[in-house]
Amino acid sequence: MRIDFSRLAILLAVSSALLSAGDTSWAFQVGAMAPQGALKSDGQVGTRRSLGGPALGFLVEHRFQGRDSVRLRLSLAAPGEGDRTPAGAGGASAEADWRIPEAGLDWRHQWTGTSRGWYSVAGVGLASPKVDRTVHWPLTPGGPVVGSTTRFSQNHRPAFRLGGGWQFTRRFSVEAAYHWVEVDADPREGFGVGRLAWIEVAAGIHFGRGR
Repeated sequence: MRIDFSRLAILLAVSSALLSAGDTSWAFQVGAMAPQGALKSDGQVGTRRSLGGPALGFLVEHRFQGRDSVRLRLSLAAPGEGDRTPAGAGGASAEADWRIPEAGLDWRHQWTGTSRGWYSVAGVGLASPKVDRTVHWPLTPGGPVVGSTTRFSQNHRPAFRLGGGWQFTRRFSVEAAYHWVEVDADPREGFGVGRLAWIEVAAGIHFGRGR
């Protein structure tokens, strides 16, 4: 996966500035995701699975006065390798293997205090989804199978998320969110669908002085 070092440097600089503030914390999130819509059911690039792979995140959060805070978020959703689906005559089949890295900004509102209770989140970001589509076909009926993999990607696509969670303590939370990325549906761009959507549930471990 190609890394945009200029964008990474900017994000690290912003993170360092936020971490130097008194009401700032940082967190790791680890969870799972469930593909929705075309990401699950599309005949060409869908995973055909109700559950995907891991959902990982790194957050830097700055709390304002009151119950609101802003979070800088780096995340990776990995729907993983989907089930094989028919891909033409001769017994050919295909499968899609997705990875969706993203950098974004969330607004977080705590509804019941600052150290525990319900909170809601709304976020925007830029995602760079990538899919490896592998086609398998038998050389002879019932004989050896060969495969060919083609990688497609779209960079800096608008991404959005809405969700909420429960802050159990200052150091631990559980969060669920509906997440979607708007992509180019032109088949020549490799995806053939206009939106990638999923639900993710993740546990967060928080560090630092904030919240």
